[in-house]
Amino acid sequence: MDKPFQLRLQPEAPDFAAEDDLLETVRERLVSEYDATYPLPTEANRPVDWPSLADWQAEAFIDFVVSHRSVGETVFHSDFARRRPLEGDALLRLAAIIRAGQEAGAFGAVDPDPTARLLFTAIHEAANAVAGGADRAVILAALQTLLRRALAP
Repeated sequence: MDKPFQLRLQPEAPDFAAEDDLLETVRERLVSEYDATYPLPTEANRPVDWPSLADWQAEAFIDFVVSHRSVGETVFHSDFARRRPLEGDALLRLAAIIRAGQEAGAFGAVDPDPTARLLFTAIHEAANAVAGGADRAVILAALQTLLRRALAP
């Protein structure tokens, strides 16, 4: 005799480990794509214009966030992101830019880590504003002024 059909009213609980592994792979690919598209220069070939580099990286971040908004929300701002925080994130990258600019004499004597955290908050909010329809040129001009003043020697 065949077993009767049973209707399952509640779906099975998701396998968070497998789901998180998938999301981590997607996040790693996004970070790798950003790093490959917007590499940090070295001073091996020519001196780096550190203030312009900070501006360029901020603009690149804004454009990247806007173009990857829906997947970015999932892999950077969800329960998954809290369960598996990103190592080597944008704060470290920005702090490294600040340190290198200080070593070159292009940036002032600020503490790189908290300064990077505060500036990243402004950069991220600028990305949110542009994604929400704010005038990109106006936002970028204001952000450039903020970055230049915060990092001025």
